[in-house]
Amino acid sequence: MKIRMVLGLVALAFSIPLLWALLTAFKSDMQLQSAPLAIWPQPPQWDNFQRAVEVVPMHRYTLNTLLLALLVSLGHLFSCPLAAYALVRMRGRFATGLRALTLAAFVVPYPALMIPQYLLFQRVGLVNTYWPLILPAFLGNPLFILYLMRVFRNFPRELEEAAMLDGAGPTTILTRIVMPLSRPALAAMVALTVQSVWNDFLAPLLYLQDPQLYTVNLGLQFYRGSHHVQWNLLMAATLLGIVPVLLLFALAQRAFMGSGLSGAGK
Repeated sequence: MKIRMVLGLVALAFSIPLLWALLTAFKSDMQLQSAPLAIWPQPPQWDNFQRAVEVVPMHRYTLNTLLLALLVSLGHLFSCPLAAYALVRMRGRFATGLRALTLAAFVVPYPALMIPQYLLFQRVGLVNTYWPLILPAFLGNPLFILYLMRVFRNFPRELEEAAMLDGAGPTTILTRIVMPLSRPALAAMVALTVQSVWNDFLAPLLYLQDPQLYTVNLGLQFYRGSHHVQWNLLMAATLLGIVPVLLLFALAQRAFMGSGLSGAGK
């Protein structure tokens, strides 16, 4: 009971910023300028959400982000299982070196790669397009590769050996046996990918120059003027922007709890 109370208090503390954003989204412009600052919106301004999408085309930015998240997820689904399965099943010093290189790539921070990547994409003329944000996903993500390596390492070898006796090659085993039985892990990877794309601000700011290509996080900056911030509209647009991610995590919560291998040996 004490542990539940402590966890409840911690959850409440982490919910305070979201609660404050929710209350601010329903306040009027006058309430935001009142002194002392009003806590409860009286009366609630429901039209703030309509005003938020009229001032800034958040629907377009949401669709842009959804498209980007879909393409990046496809890239991770293509590259990460291939790399993880190869690294798990390979043997020898070369395989050990590749696994060590993957671990080393995981600890390299993005700012260290930011300038070389930008110069590369600028030289090939891909700046101000989505390609710099999509192409790296088709080359793999060290975090997800290491995660899938752990999943594939616990996979029963008997199923693979049986498939080999039937004439199946490594690609067939991966796509028809290993990946279908690892769907919860892959779903968790996709959910984390969408969350990462949705929260990314630095990479879209670096590569996207056309406002028509902006993502949700970049679009939110239009509510900030040189001398004034429309906090009620900004909070309303922020709440609208996180709804797709909340729905995704509500649908994918089983993937975070499931192992994907519970019935593999049956």
